[in-house]
Amino acid sequence: MLDIEAEKTWKTIEFNNVKPPTQRFRPAHVLYQNKVWIHGGTTTNSGDCDELYQYDIETCEWKEVVQKGSIIGKRHGHTAVVYHDFMFVFGGYGGNENPFYMFEFATGIWTVVKCEGELPNNYRYHTAVVYKDEMLVYGKTGFFSSGSSFHIYNFLSNTWTRVAIDDPLFYSDSSHTAVVYGHSCFIYGGYSHGASNNRFIRYDFPNKKWSEIKVNGPPPPNRESHSAIIKYHEMVTFGGSERKVGTFGTIFNYNFLENKWHEIVPREGTAPDPRDDHSAVISESKMIIFFGVTSMNSNSEFSLNSAAFSDAFVYQFEMNIYSDMERFLTREEFTDIRIDTMDSKFISCHSEIVAARFLPRKFSKNFFLQIVKLEEYEVVKLLLEYIYYDKYSCEYTDLNDKLQALASKLGLQELEDLCSAKELFKKTHLGENFKKLYLEEESKTFTIICQEKRIRVHKSILISRSELFRGLLFSADDTSDEVNDMSGLSPEMLEHFIYFLYTDSIQDNLDLKDYIALLGISDYFGLSNNLLDWQIEKILIQKIDMNTLPDIFEKALTLDLNSLRTACLEFIFQNDLDKNPDFDDVCQGELDVVKELAQNYRKKRETEIQKNLEKEKKKKEEEERQKKETERRIHLLNPDFNDQNLLPFTFNSSPIPNPPNTSNTSNTSNTSNTSNNSNNSNTSNNSNTSNNSNRNSQKKIDKKEIKKKCNFM
Repeated sequence: MLDIEAEKTWKTIEFNNVKPPTQRFRPAHVLYQNKVWIHGGTTTNSGDCDELYQYDIETCEWKEVVQKGSIIGKRHGHTAVVYHDFMFVFGGYGGNENPFYMFEFATGIWTVVKCEGELPNNYRYHTAVVYKDEMLVYGKTGFFSSGSSFHIYNFLSNTWTRVAIDDPLFYSDSSHTAVVYGHSCFIYGGYSHGASNNRFIRYDFPNKKWSEIKVNGPPPPNRESHSAIIKYHEMVTFGGSERKVGTFGTIFNYNFLENKWHEIVPREGTAPDPRDDHSAVISESKMIIFFGVTSMNSNSEFSLNSAAFSDAFVYQFEMNIYSDMERFLTREEFTDIRIDTMDSKFISCHSEIVAARFLPRKFSKNFFLQIVKLEEYEVVKLLLEYIYYDKYSCEYTDLNDKLQALASKLGLQELEDLCSAKELFKKTHLGENFKKLYLEEESKTFTIICQEKRIRVHKSILISRSELFRGLLFSADDTSDEVNDMSGLSPEMLEHFIYFLYTDSIQDNLDLKDYIALLGISDYFGLSNNLLDWQIEKILIQKIDMNTLPDIFEKALTLDLNSLRTACLEFIFQNDLDKNPDFDDVCQGELDVVKELAQNYRKKRETEIQKNLEKEKKKKEEEERQKKETERRIHLLNPDFNDQNLLPFTFNSSPIPNPPNTSNTSNTSNTSNTSNNSNNSNTSNNSNTSNNSNRNSQKKIDKKEIKKKCNFM
C-alpha cells in the first residue's frame, strides 16, 4: 500500500469575470510573475482554440490578451516555457506549419523563431522544460514514428540539437509529464507501446545519461495525460487516465529525499471531477488546476462525448517548515541584516537563520555583508532562498555561475556543489539544517521561562513558525531577552515542542503519555499546519495494543482525530473486542458512545468484506468466461493450435468437428474414393508427404493472424 499523507483542502475558484474562457483541454500554459498564461487548446464541440488568456492568481480575474505580430493561431497538444521575459511555444496540432514561436510578455507580440540545426517536426502531446539556457523537448514525433525523440534548443546560440536515445526503456510516445529538479529532468507516466504506464525515468543533464528510478515502495497506478508540478522537494501529480481503468481525480507526490511515493488524501473541500489533459501550476503552497476533460467513460473506453471543463480549482497544501520559511523571508519582523546590493536594491534577512548554514563555523555578520553587498540583487535573492528554504534552481547559466562563485566566497560547500553539478540535487531535509542550530547552545540569545526552568532558544525560529510565540515575543520589552511561557505545558513537553519547531519532526524516544500530551497543542500555539498531530497519530497507531487502546481511544475521541479513531475501531473489529464481556474496560466511561461506534464500524466492515468477496467471485467468473471464450475462438481458427507462450493455460487439442455439409452428400463416396486412391498412390512417398504436412501445418499456425483475430494485438 502507498503511504497516505493527510493534507488540507480543495476549493472551487470563483472567477471575478462575467465571461471567463470557455471549456477546453490540452492547452499550453506557463506561470509568469504570478499570472498564468494559457494559449489554445481544443474543445469537444467546436475544435481548436486560438485565444491567449491571462489569469491573475491574486484577483481571480481572467483577461483575454490582444495578440500582435505573427500570431500562432489555433493549436492544441503544444507546450510553452518561460525564458527571461519571453514565452516560447513549440509543436502541437493545428495552426500554420511552423512549430516554434516566441511571445514577448511586455508587448504582446508573437514572433516566428527562425533557428539553426536539426529542427524537430511533428511533436505532439510531448513535454518541454528549461534547464539553464536550454529548452529540452521529449516525446514521440508523429503517429508513425518508432521510439522517442529528444531535442535540445539552445536559447543563446539559437540552435537545435538531437540527442540520441539508444535504450527502448526510455521511449515514451506521448502524454507523460516532465519536471526539472536540480540538474535532472524527471519523466513520469505517459502512453507508450499501446498502453498507459507508470514508468519513472531521469535524464541527468551534466552527464548526458538516462536512468530508471527504482523507488522505495509501490508507485501510483499507470496513468497518462496527468499534470506534475514541483513543490519544494516533491513532485506532485494530479489526475490523468488509464485506458483500461478510467479517469482519475487523485493526487500523488514523489518525495525526492525519501525516494518514495505518497498518496495525498484531502481532508476537506469539494475535489474537482476526475480529469486529464488539464493545466496545473503552483503558487506558494497552492496548486491550481484549470480546464481538462474526462476522456475515459464509465466503461474505461476512450470517449470525448462529454464536454470539457471550464472550471478551476485550488488545492491548499498543508504548510510545513519549508513554506513557513519561504513566507518568513518576505517578512521584515525581527530582521537584523539589511543588504544593499550593487544594483541599488536592498533585501533584509535574519542573522539567526543565515547562521544555521554556516555551522559548525561561527557566523560573522560583518564578513557576510562585505561579501554579499558586491553582488546583484537577483543573485543575493537566490542565495537567501537557498538559505531559508533550500530552494535551488538553475534556469539561467549566468546566474548559476554567479551564485556558485558567491557560495565559494562564503564557504557554503553544499550550495557550491549544487551549482557545479557535483551534487545533482539536494539530499537532506531542511529540518536537518535547523537541527544543527537547535544543538548550538552558544548562539541562542533568548530565554523562555517555563515553571522556573530556563529554556534557551533562537527567537527567529519560534516567530517564523508559531503565532503564539510571535505575539509573546512582540509584546515583550525590546530590551528584554526572556519571556514567561503561559501554555501550561511541563518544561519537558515544551522542549519536545520546540524541537519540532526547529526540525519538523518529533523525537522518537518519548513515552506513550508524552505523545498523548503533545496531541492537540498545534492549535494552541498557532502553527500553520497539523503536521505534529499527524506524526504523533502515526506513532500511536503503531502502538495500539490491548494495554494502550483505552488511553489512545479516549484521546482520539476527545480531539476528534479521525485516523486515530478509525485505527482503534479497526483493532477492536479485528480482535472481536466488542464481543468480549470485558469490552467495558476499553470504553473509559463513554460506554454508550464507544459501543455504538464499534457496532456501526463492524456493520460497515462486514459489508465491505462481503462486497469484496462478491467482487472477487465475479472477477474469477469473468476470467473463466474469457478463458473459455478465447479457447473456443482459437480452436475455431486452428484446431491444432496450442501455444503455451500465448495463453497461460492448456486446452484439449481435439479438433472441433466441422458442421455437416448437407448440400454435398451425393459427393461423399467420390470424395472417399479419391482419398483412398491418393493414399495408395503415395505410399512410397513418405518423405514428400511429411514435407507437405509440415508446410501445411506452418501455413495453418499463423500466430500473428491468430493474435489479431483474438484481440491480442
